[in-house]
Amino acid sequence: MRLLMNIPFKQKLNWIVMLTSSAAILLAYATFATYEFIAYRHSMPVDLAVLATIIGENGKSALEFNDVKFAEKTLLASLAVQPHIMAACLYGEDGEVFAKYVRPELPADLPIPKQRRMGHLFAKDYLELFHPIVSQNKTLGTLYLRSDLEELYSRLRGSVGIGALVLLASLGVAWMLSTQVQRFISGPILKLAEITTLVAEQKNYSVRVNKESEDELGALYDGFNNMLSEIERRDAALRQAQDDLEKRVADRTADLTRANHSLKAEVGERQRAETALRISQNKFETLVNSIDGLVWEADPKTFKFTFVSQQAERLLGYPHAQWLNQPTFWQDHLHPDDRQRALEFFRQAVAESKSSHFEYRMIAADDRAVWIRGSASVVVEGNEPVLLRGVWLDITEQKLAGQQLENLHSQLLETSRQAGMAEVATGVLHNVGNVLNSVNVSSTLVCDGVRQSKLPTLARTAAVLRENAHNLNAFFDGDPRGRMLPELLTQLADHLTQEQAHALKELESLTRNIEHIKDIVAMQQSYAKVSGVIESLPLAGLVEDALQFNIAAFIRHGVSVVRQYEQVPPVTVDKHKALQILINLMHNANHAMEEARQQDKLLVLGITRHGDDRVRITVTDNGIGISPENLTRIFSHGFTTKKNGHGFGLHIGALAAKDMGGSLTAHSDGPGRGATFTLELPLANETS
Repeated sequence: MRLLMNIPFKQKLNWIVMLTSSAAILLAYATFATYEFIAYRHSMPVDLAVLATIIGENGKSALEFNDVKFAEKTLLASLAVQPHIMAACLYGEDGEVFAKYVRPELPADLPIPKQRRMGHLFAKDYLELFHPIVSQNKTLGTLYLRSDLEELYSRLRGSVGIGALVLLASLGVAWMLSTQVQRFISGPILKLAEITTLVAEQKNYSVRVNKESEDELGALYDGFNNMLSEIERRDAALRQAQDDLEKRVADRTADLTRANHSLKAEVGERQRAETALRISQNKFETLVNSIDGLVWEADPKTFKFTFVSQQAERLLGYPHAQWLNQPTFWQDHLHPDDRQRALEFFRQAVAESKSSHFEYRMIAADDRAVWIRGSASVVVEGNEPVLLRGVWLDITEQKLAGQQLENLHSQLLETSRQAGMAEVATGVLHNVGNVLNSVNVSSTLVCDGVRQSKLPTLARTAAVLRENAHNLNAFFDGDPRGRMLPELLTQLADHLTQEQAHALKELESLTRNIEHIKDIVAMQQSYAKVSGVIESLPLAGLVEDALQFNIAAFIRHGVSVVRQYEQVPPVTVDKHKALQILINLMHNANHAMEEARQQDKLLVLGITRHGDDRVRITVTDNGIGISPENLTRIFSHGFTTKKNGHGFGLHIGALAAKDMGGSLTAHSDGPGRGATFTLELPLANETS
């Protein structure tokens, strides 16, 4: 806190606001993050126990029939889709390892602990659980699961990142509010400085400062006005005394002896008046020196200072006498980059005899660059400038704050661009995930078909034939099984043919889905390479590319897509930004229709021309619709109606559309009546 005692009042107020805001935000967010971490840590053993119960039910039969291969397949089928399960082990009733599973990327000889008492235990890098497998009140064995803690740490990192963003945004708002409040403090002081300059220039002691508050500044205004009143009174008295003296000297010139006594009295009165004037001037200089700024006077031809207030040494760190004794002090301490510009500006101001305001830099005694906002006026007598007078204010902190604001703006633009790239990447992962669901379904069907195949029946039939190979005629004629065998072989052949056709169909589906995944990834890579490039391109192709990112999800959810494309000229856009917007709109439409549980889900994509220089892309769904109160806030940052939504997609989309010279709007007739989102973009410049 001692550091705050010696800095200017404006900075002190800013730092107090910033430190208080930071402490409150950090304390609140630390409490929230700690609670979320503890709650999620408590829920992990419960989730792992549920998974163990499911796997235990699937593994009962393997333990009962001592089928190790089936037990290993059960573990693999159940845990291959669980990315956080590191290892699993099925112990027999005797406590020995019956079957185990290790995540493919981990060492196959990953140590498996011996069977211990039931329950869970958190280790340094993982969570482990022992769960009994019971059938008809009999313990058949024990299931061991080991899960990594990556999801827990990921949530913690996410919480820290969000907390940092909230802190930065809050500090930015606090800084802007604090800067705005400064005018209520520095404004009255600047006003007092202006009145002081006016009094010094015009020697007009009748002016007064309008009191606007009852605080310390109001008391200063009262004191300043009282001082001016006293100076004005004494100045009038001095003038009156001078007039009286001149009259008396003129009346009594003829009789010097008789007027000697009276003259001494007049001289004494004049001396007293001059003493009073000096006292008033001293008070005036004291007031000038107390202003948070530098008041100065200089020769208009050489710019040599003839007067500087006591704030001079505090402003730049040079002794007060050096300002007055060094003829070229001002020129010598101008910043090299501003010297020529400042000299030309003030020479022109003197030549035109006009008041001026200028901002430039000077070099302080400690080699700092100090920003100065100066106001100067020229005193003219007989059409000749005789005095240059003005006030300097230190605005270095304001300049640095402005630079920091520009840097923050640049960082926000870069963050917005990266957020857009992340949004498209998220869309790619989402659609690849949808296709992988189809791949998983097809692979499961093929595996089930192989498990349920009639090939074992064919093998048993062949075994019967081998047993009776020495007398097949008697077997076919006398044995009931021989008489049934031709019909059985015919049925078996038909069934195996159907199995083959079904397997080929599912394998073809697997091939198509894998090709679809490759197309999605290749398309995203091609758009990522041209991020930030403005170019002219056909609109229908862009919409179709966005549709391909979502087509797997539409097929899976039974969404019918209707295209209503008009022939329109090319548009001028950033491909990556436009694709980001369209992918997000189609994804939201699919979510809205799924929420509405419509049987006939319908998505209509439209392209129309709007005016001479614009086109419109519409995405219309028959989903849950948008209420009027949400329609006015749907593009606000952080607003969302989804349970797991973050509220960034539509906000970033609206900003991206505006950045490309277009707009993004929404319309809905109300809940349950669908919604239409319209992206408007400019046409390509045909002359470019």
